[in-house]
Amino acid sequence: MRISTRAHAFLDFATAGFLLAFPRLLGASKPLTKVTTAMALGKLGYTLLTRHEGGVVRVLPVKAHLALDAAAGATLVALPFLTEQEEAPAVASCCAALGTFDIAVAGISDPHSRPLRIPGFNTGVTTTLPGEDSSPQSVPTQELLPETTFLDTLKVHWNVTAPTIALGPIIRRPTVEWLTEKLGLTTGAFETLRSLREKYGSGPLMVNTALRHQAIVLDPADMRRILEGSPEPFATAEVTKQSALAHFEPKMSLVSHGPERTIRRRLNEDVLEMQNAVHHLAEGMLPIVDEEAQALLQRVEQKGELGWDDFEEAWFTIVRRVVFGNSAREDQDIIDVMKQLRADGNKAFLKPVNTELRDELHQRIRNYLKRAEDGSLAALMSSRAKSPRSAPENQIPQWLFAFDPAGMATFRALALLATHPEQLQRAQEEMADGVAAGKPHRPFLRACLLESLRLWPTTPAILRQSTHETHWQNGVMPAHTSILIYAPYFHRDETRVPFAHAFHPDVWIEDDPEVKGNMPRNWPFVPFSGGPAVCPGRNLVLLLTSGMLAALLGNRDLHLKNANRLRKDQLPSMLDHFTLRFE
Repeated sequence: MRISTRAHAFLDFATAGFLLAFPRLLGASKPLTKVTTAMALGKLGYTLLTRHEGGVVRVLPVKAHLALDAAAGATLVALPFLTEQEEAPAVASCCAALGTFDIAVAGISDPHSRPLRIPGFNTGVTTTLPGEDSSPQSVPTQELLPETTFLDTLKVHWNVTAPTIALGPIIRRPTVEWLTEKLGLTTGAFETLRSLREKYGSGPLMVNTALRHQAIVLDPADMRRILEGSPEPFATAEVTKQSALAHFEPKMSLVSHGPERTIRRRLNEDVLEMQNAVHHLAEGMLPIVDEEAQALLQRVEQKGELGWDDFEEAWFTIVRRVVFGNSAREDQDIIDVMKQLRADGNKAFLKPVNTELRDELHQRIRNYLKRAEDGSLAALMSSRAKSPRSAPENQIPQWLFAFDPAGMATFRALALLATHPEQLQRAQEEMADGVAAGKPHRPFLRACLLESLRLWPTTPAILRQSTHETHWQNGVMPAHTSILIYAPYFHRDETRVPFAHAFHPDVWIEDDPEVKGNMPRNWPFVPFSGGPAVCPGRNLVLLLTSGMLAALLGNRDLHLKNANRLRKDQLPSMLDHFTLRFE
């Protein structure tokens, strides 16, 4: 479905009218009202500057018009979260609806225009993928992949894209996570993608957008092909990811390509010992876990309950000591700086990079590397980062970032065990009967952590970008296509997974007896991504999180307040870890 530029202009005028009216009618805050008024006037201005009919000269190119509309739509979707005031749900919903509508209309206008790519203009460092400097874009000789209709594009943005962005891809927004669980918003994403698979087939599907080529993956075999094909022809340095991570780690291996990525990736794999189920520094790491867990339990006994705030404080104390050494135990400032930069990363290219704060973070890390303590990951990094191109101060922020969702998964696994007595007993037996006594490898607890990540992926959107045209059973995917693998859709696909909505940790043991964190062979689960770009810290994360679970569980009775949130036969599509409370 395509619409003429004249129809596009009419819709723009209508949208501008709504932008002027709804903030005042719904009682939006003054900052939001001012911004939406300015956006409405700007939309009227650039719409009037575009001419496409009757041979009239275009003052503003139609492509620029489409790009501005799509950018305005993205800004509207994000606007309630960018303002400091708390906006009413009705105001936020109107912003999201109008923004999604703007993006969708831009994507179906002007049949002669080609999608535009957004460069990482705010990143300071942008990775150029192969062929990106060639112009014009090549046109496939075979038929392109099928493309969503206007209505289906709207459904994807409304049910998949917008909730994922609102939830916080880099750092979670507590209010949105609470709302997502209460309203079951993730379920809408499952249903939308399932309906697209039934309508268009199981092959990759192009999502109709104006700014760039965008594809979404609907079949496990295609997902595996893309993950196994990283970084070439499916690069990890996807443009949106570059914009987000540039706020604190622009030279991280995830957003690098070519020789730089090879050097940085190898360094991460080497220091984190990706292939080892038990890191060689485990004998020094696990006592730190036990020590901080016991200190946490003493505070819990005084308070009478365990909540996320106390758990997070203890968890990041462990993280700082493991990464930097004991001297970093009280350095809460480095975590606070990371949180601020990650919050900026949630806004990606919508917010310029705070280079001053980013430089402060990197300088703090360089200082720890210079005086690296024996037994710390920083000491390993310092001794093994031989090339300046490895940029070690850019690799360590990713570790600090990744340990946050690791803590989330641990806290949720605690909730699962508290509401599943049989599995709790099994976990406690594993610790008591000598299987894990004196040994850092705890297979069942690791499986519980992996199952927590299957049920509630902490990285729901796995992104790749094609470096050249690729051929599929249903058509050709153009070069420079941003590819979305929506992990919850695969993890909770009840048509393929009989236990999709239940706690079933045995799948990780039955499929992989050593429980090394690899993706099960028979199911499309990607708790740590997959393929050559799989998370290099997966085994270290499982080592520390299973150690934390063991230290907290012991032989204690564990009770989850409001345990009715976790029905055994139908676990929620989202679990708000911020509001979990244990007795």
